[in-house]
Amino acid sequence: MHFPNILFLLCGALSFYGIGLIWSMELITLRSWMVVDDTELFHKVRGVHWRVLPYLVFIPTGILVLCSTILLWVHPAKILFPLLLLAVLIQYMILVLTGSMWGRWERKISAEHQSSTSPLMKRLRETHWIRTALITLNGLIFFLLLISTYS
Repeated sequence: MHFPNILFLLCGALSFYGIGLIWSMELITLRSWMVVDDTELFHKVRGVHWRVLPYLVFIPTGILVLCSTILLWVHPAKILFPLLLLAVLIQYMILVLTGSMWGRWERKISAEHQSSTSPLMKRLRETHWIRTALITLNGLIFFLLLISTYS
């Protein structure tokens, strides 16, 4: 198997992993935070969450973005390039939105020791579906790319 195929399959696998992870965050993590009334306990729970994020989210996401970007230049011959470009653009959009919105809000919630019912936490929960939708769309695009490239 050639390098472009291995790279492409890795990107597909990481995209699918991202779908599972973001939906678990959406359906379990964020919703469970809503029932933690005690602010101290809320921040302890969030602390545990943040300790595992580098391994569960940051490293796989970094590898996906890097490999997908490389894939723009080194890709299987039959790949639908406009669809690949769209997937990469979505990944960068997720990074920009995370840095400008959700990441900033998360930092402020922690720094100001806000409760699970704070307006900022509410805004985070109410807008997180955007990230969930974008990551899901990215995975679906990779699914379509895999089918169209290898069929």
